Amino acid sequence: MEVIHLQYPSEDRLKTLLEIHKSGGRCHEIGTGLLPKGSSMPVHGTSAHPRHEVTLILDGEIHTIAGGREVTLRAGDIVSIPEGENQRTTVIEETRLLYIFLDK
Repeated sequence: MEVIHLQYPSEDRLKTLLEIHKSGGRCHEIGTGLLPKGSSMPVHGTSAHPRHEVTLILDGEIHTIAGGREVTLRAGDIVSIPEGENQRTTVIEETRLLYIFLDK
């Protein structure tokens, strides 16, 4: 068993990597994000991650477009986005989140 202490990024960074776990050729990344109100990810257009993303909104509010669907996510919401799916997020209120990227 491994225990990971939850830490948030400093003011000048959007995310903090907490752990990368490699096992059997697979890699799982766990981290946190602190997204400032009014920011967008990416700044222009859309982006897609090479791994499956699961994100838990801990505090705040974001608007996300992914896979042709638009949702507003708030504290307590969990979003699951398949690898390679185009996405774009706009931050409505400063948001703290926990993300996990999962290999197949």
